[in-house]
Amino acid sequence: MPNTTSIAGLRRSILKRKGVVPEPRTKKLVIPATLPDAFPKSDKMKLLEHMFNCRIEDEIFKGTLNGLCIRFKYKVTRSTLSRWRHYIYEQLALIAFKSLYTSAINGK
Repeated sequence: MPNTTSIAGLRRSILKRKGVVPEPRTKKLVIPATLPDAFPKSDKMKLLEHMFNCRIEDEIFKGTLNGLCIRFKYKVTRSTLSRWRHYIYEQLALIAFKSLYTSAINGK
């Protein structure tokens, strides 16, 4: 249970409920969808995210390739989606490995 007895605690709990988090080194508020991407995205990926109002890394692993083609209204081919799945999986695995490696080095 967050500390809501103070004004700062109340503010934190309201912002957390609304999905707004403070950016790490500044106190500028950002929405999680505007946080920096974990990997570089192609222009086509960005276009699909904008057109369908979703995050590629969340949608790409849902369902089959044919289902994704239908979801994206055939704006992208099955082979492209397959390549993106492979690329995103590798990038996310690399990020996980780096975080494990760093925490092992730091002794955490």
